[in-house]
Amino acid sequence: MVEKLKSWEGNVLVLCAGWKGKPNLEDTLFAGCLIDELNTLFQVADDAALMAWQQYNTASKDLQTAVKNSSHVNRLLKLGIEKDIAFCLEKDKYHVLPVWSGNCLQL
Repeated sequence: MVEKLKSWEGNVLVLCAGWKGKPNLEDTLFAGCLIDELNTLFQVADDAALMAWQQYNTASKDLQTAVKNSSHVNRLLKLGIEKDIAFCLEKDKYHVLPVWSGNCLQL
């Protein structure tokens, strides 16, 4: 996805899903990772993005440990899907960039 964004012409908006109207750590780390990869090509728009970037830089050495106490990870652990957490923390797993066009999402 990052490679596609590097050649993107236009604005990029990253929407983090969160959970029940609240932010969650793994979405913030994802946004921070994107910013880390793209900061030389795009302007960091605001303090929320800057905080995500700083949080990612702190956590990037060991993402598993960084998220282990987060509320969303604890919710997933109660469901017995530990492998899903490790899978979701993998970087550069797929090369897909979803694009919103008109009123639908395209891959």
